[in-house]
Amino acid sequence: MACSVALSASPWACSSRSAKLGWGEQVARMGPPGDEVVADSIIVLSASGQSSFFVAPPLPWPSMPPHPRLAVLERKIATLKTQLLTLGDLRPGSLSEQYNVCGTAGCHCKADPPRKHGPYYQVSFTWQGRSKSQFVRREHVATVRQHLRNYQRLRTLVEQWIAAGLELSRLRLAEAALPSSSGGRAPRKKRAATARRRQTDAS
Repeated sequence: MACSVALSASPWACSSRSAKLGWGEQVARMGPPGDEVVADSIIVLSASGQSSFFVAPPLPWPSMPPHPRLAVLERKIATLKTQLLTLGDLRPGSLSEQYNVCGTAGCHCKADPPRKHGPYYQVSFTWQGRSKSQFVRREHVATVRQHLRNYQRLRTLVEQWIAAGLELSRLRLAEAALPSSSGGRAPRKKRAATARRRQTDAS
């Protein structure tokens, strides 16, 4: 709203009231009820030629409701944290089966077609920049497979948490950039200075 100044000699101007129009707009209301003059600033002229100046005090910004997406993301992250706590034992890597040929002459592993020895199970993984492999007993295969699945589940949950956290951070930073509810708009000072210059010119 553009800055406006009301000139009046009405006695109603002595009981000026402030009001708010629109988003953060501060105005002054002057005049009897039903016949008010709305302005940012008021200069009251008396019969003696003297003038008085009134600027409506700044109102705080109205508080904005939180973004509806914030609550959704916060609930999602809380659910992901709960799921992470229920994962159980885990380990990285992949499980493979191997079949070997022995050195015994006449062994079936050298027949045609050969019947190799096995399967033998081996888990391979990389940790702290080093590739490693470990043999797994047949009776432990089911447990190791569950640990590997838990690790893959861990990575999936962490990726979802990161995605939700990035969006949540962006929304919170955007809300923090909005004007605070403790102060008015910066352009108010400029309008007040302009009104003071007008008062000086009028006198």
